[in-house]
Amino acid sequence: MAITIDTAFAGGGVDAVRFPDAHTVEFAAPLDSGKQSLWFCFRVRGAKGRTLRFNQHGLERVLGIHESRGYAPVCPVFRSGTSDWARVDSREITFTADPLAFSFEHRFDDDEAYFAFCYPYTSDNLASYLAEHSSGLVHLEYPGKSDEGRDFPCLTVGHPGGPGVKNLVAVIARQHAGEVTGSFALEGMLDALVADPSGAKRLLDNTLFVFFPLADIDCVEAGRYGKGQYPVDYNRDWSLAPFHAGIRLMQGVIGELARRYRLRCVIDLHAPQPGAPSYLVPNPQSPPGSEAWMDFWDFAQRFEDSCRGRHGFRIADVDPDVLDWGSIFNRSLNSSYFFHKYGTVAFTVELSYHRDNQGKLLTREDWRSLGGLLVGAYARSSMNRAEGRPEVDPDRIPAWVVPERPGGWEHVTLPRGLHIRASQHGVVLSPRGLPNHAWLACPVRSSAGSGGEAVRLSSDGDFGAIVHRTYFKDACVLGIGRPEYRFFEKGEHVLSFAGRELPSGEYSVSLQLENLEAELRMSVDGAAQP
Repeated sequence: MAITIDTAFAGGGVDAVRFPDAHTVEFAAPLDSGKQSLWFCFRVRGAKGRTLRFNQHGLERVLGIHESRGYAPVCPVFRSGTSDWARVDSREITFTADPLAFSFEHRFDDDEAYFAFCYPYTSDNLASYLAEHSSGLVHLEYPGKSDEGRDFPCLTVGHPGGPGVKNLVAVIARQHAGEVTGSFALEGMLDALVADPSGAKRLLDNTLFVFFPLADIDCVEAGRYGKGQYPVDYNRDWSLAPFHAGIRLMQGVIGELARRYRLRCVIDLHAPQPGAPSYLVPNPQSPPGSEAWMDFWDFAQRFEDSCRGRHGFRIADVDPDVLDWGSIFNRSLNSSYFFHKYGTVAFTVELSYHRDNQGKLLTREDWRSLGGLLVGAYARSSMNRAEGRPEVDPDRIPAWVVPERPGGWEHVTLPRGLHIRASQHGVVLSPRGLPNHAWLACPVRSSAGSGGEAVRLSSDGDFGAIVHRTYFKDACVLGIGRPEYRFFEKGEHVLSFAGRELPSGEYSVSLQLENLEAELRMSVDGAAQP
C-alpha cells in the first residue's frame, strides 16, 4: 500500500514533501506569504507496521531558529487511530544547529496518523469546549465575517448590564494563527471565571470579560502560521484604518463596550519563538513610571508569584530582542492601539509551545492552568482594587525593559556593533566594528500639511539607510508610508519632506542603518513626543 501525506482537514499545513527512500519523509513548514515559517500539521496514511524518519528541511527560514535556545526544545505531537494527541517520544528526536537539521522517528501501529508542531486547535475544538462547558455566563456571538467570509466568534462572559458591572477586560488569542498555546490558556481563563470555586467568579460582579478566541480564523482553519502575512501582519494592523476585517470587528466590539464600561486591561495571548520559555511583554508605548506601566508590573509580579512552585515562569525570562521600543510596527500593535486610544493597560503574554524555563515538556493542562492564574493575577492586581495603588518591587523589573530614548530618538531594536549616545542636537552613532545595525525613530509634530521638517545627517563616511514615516491621529496609527532606500556619501545631508502631502500633523521618522564605517550624527527639526 502506498504511503500518502495530505493536509485535507482543518488546520492542516505542510510544504515540499518528498520521499528520499522507503523509510524517510522530508517536509517543510509552509512559508505562506510571510518571511518566516513555523507551523506544520499533516496526515500520514498507509504506513501501518512501518517505522518512518521525518526530516524537516527549510529550517533556515523558520522563526527564531537560532534565538532563545533555538530549535532544540521542540517536541512535536502526534495522534493515531482513536487516541488523543501526545508528544513524540523525545528520545526519537534529533536536532543539530550546525548544520541545521531536525528529525523524529515514529513507529506506525495504525494506518493513519497526524503530526503537528504543537497541539492543534481549530474552531471545532472551540465548539466542543463550549458544548462541554455550557454556562449561562458565557454568550457566543458573531459580530461579522472574516476576510474570507467565515463567522467571526466573540465571547462575552459575565453579567452585561448588571448594576455592579463597571469594568471591562478584553482577551485576544490567535492573532498569529499557529500560536496555539493561547487557545488553551483562554480555555483556562474561561474555566476560572465560570467554574472555579476559589472565588474568581466574584470578578464577574464588577467586570465584564470579552474574548476573541480565534482572531485570525482564516489562517487557523487553513493551517497557516499567519505571522508576517501579506499585505500586513495581523498584530501590525491595529491602526485607525486596519486592513483585516477581524481587526475592525474587534475594534468595533471593544469600542462599543468601552462606552458603557471602563476598559481596564487588554491581554493578547501569543506564543514565542520555538525554543523560548514563556514570558510577558510590557507595552512599548507605556512610559516608565506612568499609571499603566506600574499597573502592568503590579500584575506581572503577582502572576510570577502565583506561578512559583507550580510553573516554570519568571519575569526575567523576557527576551530583550523582542522589545523593539519605538518601532514603526510597535506603534501598530494592539497593545499600543489600546494604550493610546483608551489609556488602558495592554500587554502580550507569550506562552511557550514546548518546554518551560526548566526544560519540562508542557501540556494542554499547563496552559489552561496558566490561563487560570492570569485571571487570578488580574483579580488581585491594582486594576481590580477599588483603591488601586500598584504594589511594585522595582528590583524585580529587568533593567533592559526600560527603554532608552537618547536625544529624542527611540531605540527601535537593540543596536548591534554600534554605540549610541545623546548629543546637544540629537544622537550620535559610533561603530564598534562590522557588521553593525541600528533602527531608530523620532516622533515629530508639525502643522498639518506643512511637511517642512527635516532629518539632518552628518557622516564621516558613506552609508546606506532605509527611511520610513508613520502617520498618527490622536496618537493612534493612521498609516505607514512606503520605505525609501537611500545611499549617502560622506558629508552633510538633509532629508526634507516639504511639498509632500501629510495626512496628519503627527508622524514618526525612522531610519534603519547597517554597517556604518564612521561616526554618524542625526537630528530632526520639530522632534517631539506625539
